[in-house]
Amino acid sequence: MSNLFKRRAIAYVADFFVVSAILWIIAQLISYFFIPYNQFLIYNYFIIIIPVFTLFYFVVGEKKYKTTVGKHLVFLEVVSINNINKISIDNKNSIDNKNNDKITYKQAIIRNISKIFWITLVIDLIIGQVIYKNKNNENKNNENKNNGNDKYEDRLLSKLSKTQVIKEILDNN
Repeated sequence: MSNLFKRRAIAYVADFFVVSAILWIIAQLISYFFIPYNQFLIYNYFIIIIPVFTLFYFVVGEKKYKTTVGKHLVFLEVVSINNINKISIDNKNSIDNKNNDKITYKQAIIRNISKIFWITLVIDLIIGQVIYKNKNNENKNNENKNNGNDKYEDRLLSKLSKTQVIKEILDNN
């Protein structure tokens, strides 16, 4: 439970640096080529650009690749709970069926809308912790019965979008 939370926190920080680096490069190119005499003018528009690009980054990454750069660094992926057919007993929180667990754009937008600003993510996390506190305690107590496949809910929007973050399955081929 806490191991997964730590991985997710590290992944979010890594994704923050990736998004920041990309936006910095874009800002430098735009200010150099389009606004050479007033280079700081581009930063007036960042209040709109940052949330849109952040949402785009997370939605496209999780929809197309089931992961983002940060999640991939800590071996996590996002799957749809609707399409899960079989949970692996050998690999904690991993999905065996690789083809049917991709999320839809609707699920990706719902689960990532709180990531546009860090404060909305914190609020989503706090609400999820309060709502799912009893459920998480029950799952923690029943962990041995589930053969190690503990399900831990921590964000409200993850539950509403019917998605789950799991450990990535590594191909040994």
